[in-house]
Amino acid sequence: RWEKTKPVPKSLTDQPSLEDRIPALLETFDEMTSKEPITTKNGTVILSRRPDPQGILSVITRLAKKLKESLD
Repeated sequence: RWEKTKPVPKSLTDQPSLEDRIPALLETFDEMTSKEPITTKNGTVILSRRPDPQGILSVITRLAKKLKESLD
């Protein structure tokens, strides 16, 4: 006897839209560029340094390329 199977879905998980990703990216960028010391839960203080602008540019470029590939 043959079983009828359902077609495999194109994507198994929902992909967040670009509008959903932008606030999280902006929040992460603000945290990365803040110069205020960060106190962790166990009381240690982390002095944040400003990230390298070239590094930020390369990460943003890579993200844009991946977003473009996902839309194609």
